[in-house]
Amino acid sequence: MLKFLKDRFSKLKKALSKTTHALTTRIKTLFQGPWDEKTFEYLEQILYEADLGTVCAVELVGKTKAHLKKHPDAHLEDILAFLHAQSLEILEKEPAVKPKPAEKSLPKVILIVGVNGSGKTTSIAKLAYVLKNEGKNVLLAAADTFRAAATEQLVNRSHAPIRKNTPSHAKSGATSSP
Repeated sequence: MLKFLKDRFSKLKKALSKTTHALTTRIKTLFQGPWDEKTFEYLEQILYEADLGTVCAVELVGKTKAHLKKHPDAHLEDILAFLHAQSLEILEKEPAVKPKPAEKSLPKVILIVGVNGSGKTTSIAKLAYVLKNEGKNVLLAAADTFRAAATEQLVNRSHAPIRKNTPSHAKSGATSSP
């Protein structure tokens, strides 16, 4: 299990490195010239596209706008350092919703979401396999509407029972029971 987590962490770190580089490049390009209201609208768009979420994007844009009004001569490096510090501050905040401790007698549900090609199916199969080897009862519910082979991959790699879409519901992403 530890090797699995280390491998996933390495992949995640590599993927985040690419995302960080792309995000930083776009922000650098945005703030190289003079900034105005359109600059902040575009910054908000960049943050949305980076999947930071509405609350986070709006908060970062608002704080950046206020900071640059106080420091109109800020250089690009200062702006990037400010955004970095504000991002860390957001990450260090207590979550708005705290998870409840799981009751031992109730079934556990793990929901996996992500963009196409990010390794969800492989990760789900590996996780199901590990949990099954730990003596847990595993049931997979497939709702992958874009890749027909995903369900087969889950069955072959996890050896766990699976509930899958019926053809009539496949386009909606809804799962059903036979």
